[in-house]
Amino acid sequence: MRIQNRTNLNEVFANEGETFKITCTVNTGIPAETLKWFSDQQMITVGGPTMLIYEFTPNKSNDGQNFTCLARNNITNTSLNQTISLRLYLKPKVYVKASPSTNVDEGKQLNLSCHYESNIAHDNVYWYKFLYKQINVSTNESFNLFISNSSKDDRGTYFCKVKNRVGIGVANITVTVNFRPTVIVHHKNYTTQLEKAMRILLKVESYPEPSASWVKSAGGKLGVWNLLKYENLQLLNTYDSTFYLESSIKPTNEKHFGLYMVAIRNDIGSIELPVQLHIEHILGYNVSVETGRTKCIASSSVNITCSSLNVDNNTVDVKWKHYFHDELVQTFQGKSTLDISHCDYRDEGDYVCEWMSNGTRLSARSSLVIIGPPVISQQTISIRDEFVCISVDFYCEGGAPEISWYINDVRLDFNSIDHRIAIKASNISVKVHRHTINITGFIATLVFNRNHIPNINKINCQVRKYSYSSEVVVSKEELLEAMYISIANRTDTNIYQNVANVTFSSKHVEKSRSTLYIFVPLTTVFLLILVFGVGYRMWRSNKGLEQVLQLMEMQNSGHVNIPVQMRELTIATEDHYDEISSEIGNTYNHAVEWHNTVTVIDSDD
Repeated sequence: MRIQNRTNLNEVFANEGETFKITCTVNTGIPAETLKWFSDQQMITVGGPTMLIYEFTPNKSNDGQNFTCLARNNITNTSLNQTISLRLYLKPKVYVKASPSTNVDEGKQLNLSCHYESNIAHDNVYWYKFLYKQINVSTNESFNLFISNSSKDDRGTYFCKVKNRVGIGVANITVTVNFRPTVIVHHKNYTTQLEKAMRILLKVESYPEPSASWVKSAGGKLGVWNLLKYENLQLLNTYDSTFYLESSIKPTNEKHFGLYMVAIRNDIGSIELPVQLHIEHILGYNVSVETGRTKCIASSSVNITCSSLNVDNNTVDVKWKHYFHDELVQTFQGKSTLDISHCDYRDEGDYVCEWMSNGTRLSARSSLVIIGPPVISQQTISIRDEFVCISVDFYCEGGAPEISWYINDVRLDFNSIDHRIAIKASNISVKVHRHTINITGFIATLVFNRNHIPNINKINCQVRKYSYSSEVVVSKEELLEAMYISIANRTDTNIYQNVANVTFSSKHVEKSRSTLYIFVPLTTVFLLILVFGVGYRMWRSNKGLEQVLQLMEMQNSGHVNIPVQMRELTIATEDHYDEISSEIGNTYNHAVEWHNTVTVIDSDD
């Protein structure tokens, strides 16, 4: 009996994945024999006489498997057998790993390592990447692909291909890169008419997805920012990170034409873009009549109708009064339907309509709620001793919002040894139609050591409620200006006191000579004092942050009544409410609930 290609160790060799034959031959007898192949005591084929071939395609699980050929003559009841072990040459089984992670921030290092399993050496290895198309990224046959400074161009699916004489093994890994927003399309200049909302459209690239906030306003009504994913079916959306950002501005007087700024940010960083609004002079324009509702999503439209069953409502001259937090802010004459377009926080409050009918004065009241972003009323920068205090006053409905502080686009922890963050309810002032109204709002405060100012390029405070956000930007120039003002306010007396504290008399000089003999022991004492002093200074700095916050709380505990500069008003996409539309300028229709519907007042009043 003979098995072809058997070695002295009773082994036969084959390549993984290739068709292979094991052949058993014998010198035939009389009568002819029957041949059988067995594997692990299971018969796999039968035939003969003289030769039996078993053909199959081995895989990795067949490596080391035993095969037995058996020849038997049924008349003489004699048999021959021989066993062989199958040894496979394995093609590479490849693995790819990423360090530190498959998700990396731009500017960071990324290392992709390729490993393979096989019992024979590889012939070559190379890398390629797929990002919309195949790109060869390495030809030096290295098992490591190192990216020292990751950018958005490094995202994609990477493949490591290893080849040996048996075959090819391939493994892949998908890498995502977090990068700050970049602008693809940005039109800086826009022209519109008074009382006409201007649509603002930006195209940006960002990963993760961005949010947008108005950070500077010339006073017009600002729309919410809607985020729309850009989708191109010809591209792999796994890698596509292009977005449209859409909002609007409605100027209601000529002072509202000017410079606006929008901040676009994600977890990695932010950019700030200018929007210049120019006036288009025309002879006249039309205002459309909208149907009404008692809730208005910021930048949408609403109207309120004052009606009576006893009169023709279309011909009635009505006097409207607008109350914001119980303070009268507007009075105007009009018809029974009041149109409010492109609403913002200044339109919130109670609306009272009054008209005369048969010598009787009638009135009705309805409340309008604006669903929109927090309102920034003012920001202040003050320096107290060695600490910088930045405070942001804001107002929003429905309780305290989420506050995020950023220094150089790095989000700050709530509290650390370097800074303190606080938020509390307080009386603030907001500007509504030429009126300064004192209401209950919030004050967010950041306190840090002024020694950090040289390393700060900007500070951002983001106030977020639901999916709306408002944002304040404090520039390095503003911090330096506040520090210069603080230095200029120091009095000459303080300077002279500091000089006096470091002046030595002649007696001190004589006394210092007598202490030279004990200089070495005093050096040890000095070092101990120095170590204690550093520890004390760190404790004092930490304590100082808390004391400054406490002092500010005491000063802000009373009523705030100061001139307000309406600087930054930020609006971001609202997806919390089911009814919101992805398009700007829609009209929303809801029923109006009137309270105290008809009130009869003596006509002599």
